[in-house]
Amino acid sequence: MYKVDDYIVYGAQGACRVCDIGESAFSKEHDGALYYTLNPVGEKEVSIITPVDSKKVHSRQVLHSEEMESLLSRVNSLEPIKVRDMKKKDQEYREILKSADAELVLRLIKTLYEHKVSREHLGKKITSSDESFLKKSFKILCSEMAYLREEDVKDAQKNLIHLLEEEVHV
Repeated sequence: MYKVDDYIVYGAQGACRVCDIGESAFSKEHDGALYYTLNPVGEKEVSIITPVDSKKVHSRQVLHSEEMESLLSRVNSLEPIKVRDMKKKDQEYREILKSADAELVLRLIKTLYEHKVSREHLGKKITSSDESFLKKSFKILCSEMAYLREEDVKDAQKNLIHLLEEEVHV
């Protein structure tokens, strides 16, 4: 169980601060179940209320700064995500986002970003689905980077894009 003021990565919401733990005023059943109140990094006006024992959404502690920097430094050597069945691509991507696994999310970002750049060189765009997955992936990883680096989420995204551009030689 997390504590108040812990920072966690909550599924596709990205990094969040645990603001409160208690019974929910919104719960129809007053069974004493505990809920986290989460505030996503970079979104001061947003609160998420979720059961402490939720099995639907994966959550984890944010990485340590050293772990994140090590992961980012290895972006060149990370394998892109290979989808065996294109009909199941969206489902595989959704599972990666739900997992909140930093390395998998970075691999997905790398995969989609490289695809986007190659399509742009042909004067084309990526699908709206891929664009959506790329935005969601950036949100997850960049919110965690922003928290760890004490920077704005947009700055974290610019820094990550810069790393990726070095990788794909834009």
